[in-house]
Amino acid sequence: MKDQNIDNYKYSKLSNFKFKNRLFLVSAISIAALFMGCSKGDKGISSVNADNSRVEVVASIDSKEASDEDSSSEVLFEVKEDAEAGTSIEEDSADIEKENKVTSEEVSKDSKELDIQKEVLEVEKQSDKLMKKLRNEDLNQLQMNYIAHDIYLLWDDEINKVWGYLKDSLDKEAMDELTSLQREWIAKKEKEVLDAGSEYEGGSIRPMIEHLKGAEITRERVYELIELLD
Repeated sequence: MKDQNIDNYKYSKLSNFKFKNRLFLVSAISIAALFMGCSKGDKGISSVNADNSRVEVVASIDSKEASDEDSSSEVLFEVKEDAEAGTSIEEDSADIEKENKVTSEEVSKDSKELDIQKEVLEVEKQSDKLMKKLRNEDLNQLQMNYIAHDIYLLWDDEINKVWGYLKDSLDKEAMDELTSLQREWIAKKEKEVLDAGSEYEGGSIRPMIEHLKGAEITRERVYELIELLD
């Protein structure tokens, strides 16, 4: 009986030991499986993360390239705009310079005409003053001849000034034609002067008559030439 109890005890011990071993083995297998699953999960997560990282890098590169292309386009557009603006500024500057040149020439021409008008007006005043002196003062014939000569010189000097203005204003062809006409005018003037003085052949008054006739004809020619400057 005692031996049987001992055998039962041993059997119970052995059963418990086997049960614990099985439980331990099951636990170990479960833990190993869980570990492997986690490892695979981590590996999968790492793979996903790696893939995501590659996607992010590629996206970043594409974004950068797109940004660079946009920047390049903007730079090229700005350069083109600057070039067009530069060309426009140069064209505007050329137009302004041309307009200023034309305006300057017009101002110069207007200024020249004003100068001539002032000169002629001054000559008129001096000539009138001398004529009044010649008519109103008690002068001998020699004095009257000198005054008449001074009147002629006033207009002769003025026509030479106007001629200088014409040379600066007219082109060569127009000036050559005018010079030919001026020679004809001079010949005509000298003839008319001599004709006027011939009536007083041998008289002391003849120089005065010729000077006054020359002044009259020259004065008329001054105004004719001034009109050519308009």
